[in-house]
Amino acid sequence: AFYTMAKLPVDSTERFQLYLLQEFEDNGETVMFAPGSGFYADPADGRSEIRIAYVHNCDYLRRAIQLVGKGVAAYNAKRGV
Repeated sequence: AFYTMAKLPVDSTERFQLYLLQEFEDNGETVMFAPGSGFYADPADGRSEIRIAYVHNCDYLRRAIQLVGKGVAAYNAKRGV
């Protein structure tokens, strides 16, 4: 498998992931990722990063990225950012 790390404009990708799974959906869909903090010796280093798996279906990857973007906007709006 291949992966990439992406930095997001959120306070905590762990809290953001919980928000996506518990509160967010777009057309009945949401997205799941691995928070980046688990991939660093010092977890604070990956607090605003996520690990994304490259998938074989480009349409799935495009949709996942779209959902992350919409989720970030909704999450930050809810927090007043």
